Amino acid sequence: MSLKRVRGALASLCGLIVAAGASGLSGALGCAVVLGIEDVSLDPAGSGGSGQGGDAGEGGAGGAGGAGGAGGTGGQAQTDFVLLIPASEIDVPYEGTTYVDVEIVRYGGFDESVEVTAQGAPPGLVTVPLTIPSGSSVGQFEVGASGPLVLGTVFSLTLVANAGARTRTDTVQAHVTGKPGTLDMSFGAGGITAWTLNSDGGLVNQVRETVGEKILVAANSYNGLGAGSFEGARLLADGTLDPSFSGNGYTRATFCQCTRDHQAHAALRQLNGNVLLVGFGNRGSGFTDDIALLRLGDDGLEESVGGDEGNITIDLGGNEYALTAELTANERVVVAGQRNGQLFAARFVPQFVAIDPTFAAPNGWIVPNLGGTFSSGEALVIDQAGRTLIAGWVESAGDRDVVLLRLTADGALDPTFGDGGIARVARPGNQYAVALALASEGRIVVAGGTDQGGASDYLVLRFDASGTLDDTFGSGGLTTAPHAGSDHATGLAVLLDGRIVVGGNSSAGPLLTRFLRTGALDPTFGTGGVQALYLGAEGVLSTLGLTSGGRLLLAGTRESFPYKGFVARAWN
Repeated sequence: MSLKRVRGALASLCGLIVAAGASGLSGALGCAVVLGIEDVSLDPAGSGGSGQGGDAGEGGAGGAGGAGGAGGTGGQAQTDFVLLIPASEIDVPYEGTTYVDVEIVRYGGFDESVEVTAQGAPPGLVTVPLTIPSGSSVGQFEVGASGPLVLGTVFSLTLVANAGARTRTDTVQAHVTGKPGTLDMSFGAGGITAWTLNSDGGLVNQVRETVGEKILVAANSYNGLGAGSFEGARLLADGTLDPSFSGNGYTRATFCQCTRDHQAHAALRQLNGNVLLVGFGNRGSGFTDDIALLRLGDDGLEESVGGDEGNITIDLGGNEYALTAELTANERVVVAGQRNGQLFAARFVPQFVAIDPTFAAPNGWIVPNLGGTFSSGEALVIDQAGRTLIAGWVESAGDRDVVLLRLTADGALDPTFGDGGIARVARPGNQYAVALALASEGRIVVAGGTDQGGASDYLVLRFDASGTLDDTFGSGGLTTAPHAGSDHATGLAVLLDGRIVVGGNSSAGPLLTRFLRTGALDPTFGTGGVQALYLGAEGVLSTLGLTSGGRLLLAGTRESFPYKGFVARAWN
């Protein structure tokens, strides 16, 4: 909620207090002092601020109350409520529907049910009335656009709440957008931008929006001899390849003149504009793979430090596959993946490519004991406390389980999380994790797949901040999406309102599935929560991202000979 809206709500509550003729501390010191704010204007005549008129009372006429302002009742506390729309603005889909969060702030023991409807709705607005029952304070108002409310229309949406003789309103700015799950045709060509990977194809492994709404991509490709290459690309906000990046918007590099594999799995932007492509590769000597870094300037050209040509590998003495990476607040790079068949994490300084000995001291890297035959880290995020969360899997006796780890800022397993820093979700069959995101109130969302039902289905888990499965989500903290046939999840996006989108592929093609905050499939998305996609001939969805405006970034590969990488943008 914006500060302006918080202050507006407090002003309305102040109006109720003053209108009721409150005595004691609030009467002596003033409502603004009690609530700890200084800019709330109160009407001494007994009204509640600007906005919807309050109820007339014996202690003064019901004045122009704010969203819920009310007249007083001669020194006696009065029950009342305030209607709030927490969002500062909302998107209303054309030929689709979405939910608007609404809140009833109850005051003075008020506990009646409240009916919420739209007031003065413009032609073409589609709404479903909402009842917030006694004992509840929150609800979701369903709204959509049709007819004259075409794409791009901006209007004010006013909701009105009625409870007996009391009427309260709140207003929010609304924008008409495309139907959730459909491509944004203002992006690229028909919603998609594609470019040629190497002659024998490859895979896009990460897409993310950065400063200025530019989009970074990390990928890998192969030539006709089977040699692998790092691939990177940068797009502008409108979906066109950025010509200021390597001259044409994309770059390619190898770490040896050999046929070894090279894969970039993360694209990171430093504060100075430099781009880091992080993954794994080989210098051509020996038979093990190492952490690999391609350091690029803002212009997309390799940036040398000390003659290293910006093209570096880091050997931890084993076979390392760096499959995910993020930057810390002080611009260290944390990587996770698999080392000699086991999950590992490491931290290094990208400017001088030096392992950071303060992380999991003194080595700079850690291989936690997960008790399995094999394990791997597939996704990581760094929270506001500087702790590293890693989602992956561990395999024992042929069965795989999802694991979620939290490391302290210095790289040790966090004893306050899960069981000694590790949360393991044991289920029959094979489970895997592919993506990880932080949600509100410290919650952690992990997406992947499961074959427990006999076919491969999407699997979503939500943990609380202590590493315990969140019982308010799905069934015991997890939910699945049993699409027809088998499918494989590849990406995750947690929306600003807490809903969850998981992307992947099925035998019928790419699929998006959206879940409510409860873990149930979202009926306002696609068909029963599932949206099929066409992303070009032989299109495969390999990862998801989210723009600052809340739209989905979809990335993957399409076509063949030559294969192409692509980025698409979709409404949500």
